[in-house]
Formats: sequence, C-alpha cells, structure tokens
Amino acid sequence: MKIYIDGRCFSSEHWAGVARYVMNLIEFLSESKPSFKLFVVSHRTIRHKNRFPSRVFFQEFNKLKLIPGFFFIFLCSIFLDRNAIFLGTSHAVPIGWKGKNYLVIHDFCYRLFPDTMTFINRHLQRISIMVSLRATDKVIFVSKYTMRLFSELFSDIEHKYQKNLASNTVNRFFTSNNNFDVATIDSFSKLKPGNFLLYVGSLEPRKNIDLVIQTLSKERSLRSQSLVIAGSNSWKSDHIPHLIQSLDLVNRIHFITNAKDADLKWLYSNCSAFIFPSKYEGFGIPPFEAYACGAKVIATTKSEIKYYHHLPNVFMYDPDKDDLGAIINRVIKVDFISPDMSLLPAINLDFLDK
Repeated sequence: MKIYIDGRCFSSEHWAGVARYVMNLIEFLSESKPSFKLFVVSHRTIRHKNRFPSRVFFQEFNKLKLIPGFFFIFLCSIFLDRNAIFLGTSHAVPIGWKGKNYLVIHDFCYRLFPDTMTFINRHLQRISIMVSLRATDKVIFVSKYTMRLFSELFSDIEHKYQKNLASNTVNRFFTSNNNFDVATIDSFSKLKPGNFLLYVGSLEPRKNIDLVIQTLSKERSLRSQSLVIAGSNSWKSDHIPHLIQSLDLVNRIHFITNAKDADLKWLYSNCSAFIFPSKYEGFGIPPFEAYACGAKVIATTKSEIKYYHHLPNVFMYDPDKDDLGAIINRVIKVDFISPDMSLLPAINLDFLDK
C-alpha cells in the first residue's frame, strides 16, 4: 500500500515543531509498517534528505512552488495515485481523493488566539482546515487536548468524523544515553550549569516569552540566574530586543538560534529550570523533551502536558492566574527525581490498517 505524506514542513532549512512531529510519524511507519511504501510530497525542495529512513521516497513538484502550500495539497489528486492513503500532516488534505485521506490537526490558534497570528496566517489556517474537513471524514489529532477542543469547537459536526489520536512524542535522541559532543558543550562555556533558566520554542505572542523576560527583571531572588532563549523569530516578536534593553537584561539573556538536538539536550540537562509559559499550545513538545533530559519543568496548563501532570519534576503553570515568579523560585529549590521514560506519550498508527 502506498502512503503519501505532506512534507511541506521539511522545505525549510531549520525544521520547526511540525517537522519534528512528522519525522516521528515517518520513522514509526518505516519501522512498524513494512508493507507501506512511503512517499514524502512537497511543492518545494525537501531539505536534509539524509535524515530520513532509507525506505522513504520523495516527490517534489518544484514548478508549483509559487502557489500557496495548502492549495498544492488540495490539488494533489491530479498528480498522485488517488487510491493510496494520504496523511495531511499540515492541516490540509487533497480534494477528490478516492483512497483514505487523514487530516492531521495540530491546533486551533486561528479561532482561540487570532490576535497572536498575522492576518494572512490566521485566514490561511482557517481556509485550509475548513476546506479539508469537507474533503475527508477522518481526522488525526496530535494530542488529547486538541481532540477535546475539536469536540467543543465543532460540536455541531464532530459526530461525522472518525477521530484518531497519533500523539506527538519525544524523539529517541532525547531519551537515549548517548554522550554529548565535546564541541557542543564548549559552545556554551559561558553558561554555568544550574544557573540559567531555559525556554525553547519560536518567538510569537502566544508563547508568552515577554512574561518570562519581565519576571527575570522583577524577581530579585533570580538575580543569579540568566535566561537562555533557544528559538527563532516567528511573527510579532520584533519588540523583544527593545524590551530586553529597556529592562537592562542584555547581559543576562542569551539567544541561541538554529540549535541542534545535541545543543538542546545539553541545555535541557543543565538548566536550573525549563519554562514553557504559553497561552496556548496544540501539543507542546519541548516540556516533554526537557523532562526526558532530566530538567525540572514549569509548563502551561494550556497544552497536552496537563494530562501528564503526574510526571515527576513537572510543575503546572496556569497563565490566567498563577504567579510565574513564585513558581520559578519554588521549583529551583525542590529536589530532583529521576524521570520515568515509560510515562512519556507514544505514537500509535494502528488505525491505518483498518
């Protein structure tokens, strides 16, 4: 059986969270579903092909690179074998598909926090999801949290869909005992283990990074702590350098862009606390990665990790009512407990065989 996978997320030089999730799906399918022939499809060049399992094939339609990505996916019935399975991993599925096509939904930011998105991104996500919901009756959710929100936001039509959970999960690199690269450790020589707070993720309003910066400035008890922000600018984040300068935090806040997995593992393993204060996440993988690497984690209740509140070293933060500074001060002082990797979320794609 052929299975086509929307690979637009792999066209960027630096893969974002969606790409990491889709790669986990591909690795799982390659290992557990040997009868499937896997094709990654994109209208732009797919980067880092050497990272993919050897069983994966690539179909790139670069002549169509100027059209909107979701529109390319809508038209895939013209270019591909319509009797195959299609995984619409980025909020879009083909129109007129004869085989099974599964719409993967990551989040509903366009409805819940529209002001945190650009006008174009907000409306493109809305169009992509709404058209795709009319083109399929099979939906995959990356988290229990997103599945529950779907039932609430689409209560009038949710009964029409076959709902499946293919949870995001932690890449095995973060759960393994592999050693750090010496060069990677040296690159953080200015950071003293146990004396820096860590945030990992893109910079956009719903991530609430402004609050972390303001908390670092306000809390006198955190003066010995610096803050590492490992991520890249997304949208509506141009004010952050000015905020840091106005609070006189230039020497205490370090930006790391294009961090490799080895970099992240070192940072997770050596921070005094990992902070993930988002106003909303469809899943939110960095807190799970941090947990797997042995960090003490402060994570938003507006994400999947609220269903894993029993994890040792994980402390919940409600962005609507909690005092982030008080939680940071408490978490830094508590004793560390060895993490249990068996408690982490796992992928299950057995429904594809039915």
